Amino acid sequence: MTIVKRALKNLTGVVIIFSATLLLAAGLAYAEKTTTVTAKNEFGGKTTKTVFVQGDKNSEMFAEHLVYYNAEGRKAKEEYSYTDKIKTERGFKRAAAYYNPATEKVAKQEYEYTDAVSSTSGLAKNIDHYGSAGTFVRREAIYTEKYANANAMIKHIDYYESNRIAYREYYYTDKHAETKGYYKFTVTYGAANVVATRAFDYTEKYAKESGYDKLINYFDATGKQIKQEFYKNNKLVK
Repeated sequence: MTIVKRALKNLTGVVIIFSATLLLAAGLAYAEKTTTVTAKNEFGGKTTKTVFVQGDKNSEMFAEHLVYYNAEGRKAKEEYSYTDKIKTERGFKRAAAYYNPATEKVAKQEYEYTDAVSSTSGLAKNIDHYGSAGTFVRREAIYTEKYANANAMIKHIDYYESNRIAYREYYYTDKHAETKGYYKFTVTYGAANVVATRAFDYTEKYAKESGYDKLINYFDATGKQIKQEFYKNNKLVK
């Protein structure tokens, strides 16, 4: 069986650096340059907009800054668009932060890449998720439609535990699922990031023909496969 997957280009460090930058910028005040553009947005509150001009603090980095408030007046979302300089140097065109309404801490951040980056890496955007305590728990890598059509990959998701990837999920196009039988492939990692399991989730059509909808392969510390399990409706069948 051929497993379709790819190595993510080294954008992780850049994304993490920009995460900090985004949050630092979020606390600034912009006085008369900030205007209310919507009295009631999708979160129930107002939306304000800041347009940066030459001489403003952070004007070399940001072009615009939108802040969405909820009905209680708490910040629900922030959105930044970047200058042409940042687009060229860093490859980002937009970033957004979503806040937990109860704690006002960041729950999710999105980073959209420029066409120049997307055309070479295949990445359209990254989405970072944070736990209630602010711990980084999950990162989604969303691929462009062009990349997905050529490589069968829609996205992959990394799940973090103690600052390391505990497991990764790969999601595939409908066309791939129809021809190969599986729509998701999951890899879990043990100590020293050694692969512990590889699991395939199969389509309903494949399950009817094969008698199982999930296959899990287990590996020892040397990478040798030591066990194989087949499941149907979450029950072990062989």
